[in-house]
Amino acid sequence: MKIETTPTENHEITLTIQVENEEFERAKRRAARKLARGIKIPGFRPGKAPYNVVVRHVGEAAVIEEAIDQLADELYPKALEEADITPGAAGILEEITEMDPLTLVFTVPLEPEVTLGDYKDLRLPYEYEAPSEKDVDEYLDMLRQQQAVVTTVERPAQEGDIVHIVLNAEWLDAPEGEETAILKDRHVPVLIESEETDTTDEWPFPGFSRQVLGLSAEDEKEVEYEYDEEAPSETFQGKKVHFHIKVEKVTEREVPEADDEFAQSLGDFETIANLRTTVHELLESQSRSEYDKDYSNRVLDALVEQSEIKFAPATLQRELNNLQEEFEHSLQEQGLDLQTYLQFSQQSEEELEEELRKAAEARVRRTLALFQFSQEEEVEAGEDEVQQSTMEFLTHLSQQMPEKEFRKMIQDPQALQGLIGSVMADLINEKALQALSKIAQGKGDEPEEAEEAEAGAGEEETSAPDAEDSSEESLEAPKAEGSSETDTPEEAAAPEAEETPEGDTPEEA
Repeated sequence: MKIETTPTENHEITLTIQVENEEFERAKRRAARKLARGIKIPGFRPGKAPYNVVVRHVGEAAVIEEAIDQLADELYPKALEEADITPGAAGILEEITEMDPLTLVFTVPLEPEVTLGDYKDLRLPYEYEAPSEKDVDEYLDMLRQQQAVVTTVERPAQEGDIVHIVLNAEWLDAPEGEETAILKDRHVPVLIESEETDTTDEWPFPGFSRQVLGLSAEDEKEVEYEYDEEAPSETFQGKKVHFHIKVEKVTEREVPEADDEFAQSLGDFETIANLRTTVHELLESQSRSEYDKDYSNRVLDALVEQSEIKFAPATLQRELNNLQEEFEHSLQEQGLDLQTYLQFSQQSEEELEEELRKAAEARVRRTLALFQFSQEEEVEAGEDEVQQSTMEFLTHLSQQMPEKEFRKMIQDPQALQGLIGSVMADLINEKALQALSKIAQGKGDEPEEAEEAEAGAGEEETSAPDAEDSSEESLEAPKAEGSSETDTPEEAAAPEAEETPEGDTPEEA
């Protein structure tokens, strides 16, 4: 066996194996015996017919094909070892360039290589802003709106009313022959906002609620709207849409005052001041968590930007396959199929695949950079942490899965080991992101004990009374009827390239 290796620009190696004629002949005879065991040849027991008889019976091409398959499986790993190549994924037999001597050409994807920049000097301003009193007021107002008593009225709709409508929508400028319908008989409750209210984020377009002002039950209205080029959804940017509105009923709402009685109705709050304190703490916890996640992602993007990351097309394809599966699952959860989504988003399958490919490449780069950082910083997850997190995850799964399936899973050692490995990877990723964020804030050299002590002191100063803590869950406001559930399928299902890696590590060869 002779071996030649040629590196390519795609972080792959072209591996050429030249097989000696004697070895090829032996392989053909082994192949003939294998084929003979699976067929009936008159006058011979299975697998006992002479080579020439087998060749006449099945054809020389079938014998050669089987021999090459066997040689490829046998010689490929030997050639990798001899050439000292560590593959990052399974190799592919690309072509057979000669038959005398037999010459096999493989493409071997290499393990990803990551050279991080000088991340110790990476800095990114941490500019978290705590919730203001205005934010607390807005949250309390939302709670008051949810506690409103709703009654049906027989009069034209006024500001503050909820108008229940049936909404249809269609494209005005759809190409001839293409589907024009966007919404069909969608039942939507619409809260009529005041003229002073910022309706930038109102669905389906800013100021829509004012369109039903003055309408009564059974009234109908036609509305045309042209979305500007800066519309949040690319699908609608610069597009004209025709809406048909039919009013089912008009309801008015009696909103409670923000007083002690209102606070007491929500839980163990004696006064409205107690409620405001807890709301502020809740908002601060949520907003800081969201900011920290966004900050970590931006820091990771900065790390990727200053790093040299090489990976083979097979690595990208593997991640693209994963992302496509996630995307299809997301569509299924929304009751959509791919063709419906493509019609709605006005995309071709090729355009969607390119969008997913870009998202997959971003995820691969982020995952590889974070993995390399965790290696260089020797980030580890303790045994107790892994055990606790695994038990918490299993508890969650036991509540989500059918009991029979859950028991089967935990009794499968391989499945259980894979789950533990995934939990460990998640913990390491989380710790690595925290460590990277500390460096970006200029806190990379601060002792961990000092930070924990400082954090503990801060918690002691801002902790709320027990009664307030026990009522915090009651402040988790459910979605108002007809709110975010009216997002377009594109907004709900679009791939996210900025997702923080969770449990993803470079696949081992």
